Amino acid sequence: MIQFNCDGSLSTTTKWAIKNCTSTSCSFEILLNEKVMTTYSELYIPSRTLNYGVYQLTLTVIMIDSPSLKSSSSVYVRITATGITANLVQLGTSMITRGDQQDLLLDPGTFSIDPDENTFDATKWKYTYYCRIYDLYNFPNIQGILLSIGDSTIDPYNPSCLSNRSENGTGLIFGNLTLSPNSSLTVLGGSLQSNRMYQFMVYMENRKNSSIQATGYVLVTIEVTHPQLIAVGCVISPMCVPNLEFQLLNPTTQVALFTVCIGTCTNLQSIKWNICQGSDNSTSSNSTQWILFNNTILYENIWFFGTNTSNFTATDLLFLNNLQISLWRFEVVYTFLSAITWTTDISQRTIIAFSPEYNFQVRLPTGDNETSLLNLVVYVRDLAGSVTQVNISSVSVIADTTIMNDLIDKITNSSSTITNNPIARLLSTGNQNVVGQIMTALSQEFNQMNNDNLDKAISSGIPAATISVSSLGSQSLQQSSIPLNESALIDFNIELNSLANVRDYLVAFITNLLITRSNSIILQSSSLVQLTQATNQLTRNTLMLVSNRCYELSAALYAMFEKISYEDAQSASNQLFQCASNILNAVNGPLQGRTEVLDLDSSRANVISTDYDTDLESACVIKKQMKKYHFKRRLVVRFGARLFPYLISILFNLSQYFYYGEDYLGALTREADSRDLTPYFDRMTNSSQLAHTILSTI
Repeated sequence: MIQFNCDGSLSTTTKWAIKNCTSTSCSFEILLNEKVMTTYSELYIPSRTLNYGVYQLTLTVIMIDSPSLKSSSSVYVRITATGITANLVQLGTSMITRGDQQDLLLDPGTFSIDPDENTFDATKWKYTYYCRIYDLYNFPNIQGILLSIGDSTIDPYNPSCLSNRSENGTGLIFGNLTLSPNSSLTVLGGSLQSNRMYQFMVYMENRKNSSIQATGYVLVTIEVTHPQLIAVGCVISPMCVPNLEFQLLNPTTQVALFTVCIGTCTNLQSIKWNICQGSDNSTSSNSTQWILFNNTILYENIWFFGTNTSNFTATDLLFLNNLQISLWRFEVVYTFLSAITWTTDISQRTIIAFSPEYNFQVRLPTGDNETSLLNLVVYVRDLAGSVTQVNISSVSVIADTTIMNDLIDKITNSSSTITNNPIARLLSTGNQNVVGQIMTALSQEFNQMNNDNLDKAISSGIPAATISVSSLGSQSLQQSSIPLNESALIDFNIELNSLANVRDYLVAFITNLLITRSNSIILQSSSLVQLTQATNQLTRNTLMLVSNRCYELSAALYAMFEKISYEDAQSASNQLFQCASNILNAVNGPLQGRTEVLDLDSSRANVISTDYDTDLESACVIKKQMKKYHFKRRLVVRFGARLFPYLISILFNLSQYFYYGEDYLGALTREADSRDLTPYFDRMTNSSQLAHTILSTI
């Protein structure tokens, strides 16, 4: 502060000079940014202006009326590094929830904060990770020296967090090995046990100065779900000071928090904040015990604001009225609708490829309708049949509608240039992985187009019962009460026949593939299920080819029952049963007046076939009677009689597998092979109403 000791004018000029000091002198003057005002009696230098080091700050005051009267005073300031905040997850969130099959990413190299820099420089630090099972054990250690998460040394009193731990650290992936080694850690899905809480710790040490250190923590609850990652942060970050596992707050101020849902967070139903009070139970265990604060509802909009929003505030009254409580936890629960594409049910997953090679290419179907996300799982099987499941990060897949529409147009118009279409060329390779992937991707798109076409038709007054047959377990179509729109029916049939022609074209590519192992059966049958899902778009040619293929796949599966795992047999059987169901629905649809007879079938009916078992005399009569005779009972019997014995035997074998094992299975196979099924086929073929009734029932 400037003090005056004179009777004249007090007008002065002031000037600050800043010099960088070395160990011997302070001779180099620093030129500061013009925003730093050096002509006032006070000097304000914003943070991150001066580098680390010692500086001499000199204030010179000159009397305007007597310039010879001046005085200077200096002060020395040392600029040191501010301690960094080590954050394992976004915003330094203290506790998160992950699914048991989800990968857990801990990335202090990205999420840590250096107050002295605009961004955190991960290359300046060394990283070591530790983990313990919270509430039960301490961090694994040997005579007080902590064991890192990848250390194979075993602490008999404090077990490792990893359920599949081995000598090579299976279950862990350390990232950024070149620029900033180990600055991130991924714990692979399946490595942590469900219904447990784990505490992860990262110890960070400055590479140039080992005395500069930082430690960060996060609690992770593992559940048998697939939750989104929710991060919580302070609205005014300086008011939440990180302190190891906790954040320090001033009890005389409010706490304002906000949340961020990481990734794609659609179908959000509700948000709810829970307030918990804690007690330090360090005398009995190295953990904190939490109980729910009972008066949350009572003090809503008094002490607590925004308990059902992403922004939450607790006033200082919470702390001032509960001074005996020093530990508080604010947790947020996001609830989503159940329309989630991820599933742990293997039967609901779609196979897209199999290969003995570790490096191969796949073509993916489109992702979720709302998010375009696709969840990928790889099953790695060794020569002994042991299987490990590896979850890959979700990817966003969007359909290439240009190429797909070009294919539809060329098929519809019977274009001779269809071989120029990239999809047609891929299908012509004959590689069952490629064909299966293309078939699955296209079928899923066409199935969605069919559903949209059905919804549009029904909303235009077309009775749902006359244009579709819902699959077992699917949602029923809601009928509209508005009058029938004839033009809508015409538009519906145009779209219907266009996609039917495409399916008729595609089916030839999948019905001539080589059948090798169980994965081959699963891939091909899965593709057939997707192709035949829209049962109102299946021509008679499509049904015949698919029926034959399902029969061949069923026979191949039956022949290898003793050589494959139950899981493979179950997966293949599920697909074949669904394939058979789709075929029978498609066959019975026109016969029962539930679906339209397709134009392609009508045109092909001009060529008289022995399959019709009729002596109609002219093409005109054929056209007139086609709807009645085209899907005659003989066709139903043929499909059912061919598939029924194998499907029944497969189902029976699956049920016996649990109880009797492979010895009984071998005996059952030998017994089945010794039987002659020809009389059974003859009786089924010659039967009329009885066979139709049985097959309609199944």
